[in-house]
Amino acid sequence: MSEVDTVTEPVTRVRQRRWVTMALAFVLAGSLGAVASLTWYWLTLKDTTRVSDAAGVISVDLPDDWARQKRDDGWSPTVAGLTDGSQPALEVSGDLASWRRPDSDAPGVFVGITRDLSAKLPPEETSTVDLGCAKITAQAGTFGSMPAIVHRRSDCPGPWTVTEAALTGDGFRVYVQIKQPAEADRSAEILGSLMITPDRLTTSAR
Repeated sequence: MSEVDTVTEPVTRVRQRRWVTMALAFVLAGSLGAVASLTWYWLTLKDTTRVSDAAGVISVDLPDDWARQKRDDGWSPTVAGLTDGSQPALEVSGDLASWRRPDSDAPGVFVGITRDLSAKLPPEETSTVDLGCAKITAQAGTFGSMPAIVHRRSDCPGPWTVTEAALTGDGFRVYVQIKQPAEADRSAEILGSLMITPDRLTTSAR
């Protein structure tokens, strides 16, 4: 991946959904409970930007301050021990040049498609974002209709964590890496917003 683009497209879909949730919480919870619910949603409400790759295969909602630069010219899954050729990918960060370095606090996200369904993902011992995090916590989940295995890497050299996930679709898998501040885990929110368009996937793979 080489070309870096500035992300400019704002998104309102997530923001609108949260305002609907706030309104329902107020109506259903009663006065005191509603105030508590409304306060909680207000404090956790954060603007997001929806970022897509050039082929329209991958799109994901990310915090505005993360979504300043993107690279979307594909990846080679062999770097993660996979066997297929170049596939669609999306890398987003406020600072693409530094977010993968252990001495950088910049958050970032990588999403890559693979057709290799045989290899173990996410990797257990090593990571393509090798940031020296000592501890791995694994769990299973489902995001959209895609079952997932999620590894959370902690005890890192800096004030951040790394989440790696492998989501399984129909004939493909999605490899996701999230580096983020340790005090605010937004992995579930990001993974839950991820969308893959399979019909575009077929024509965009190289």
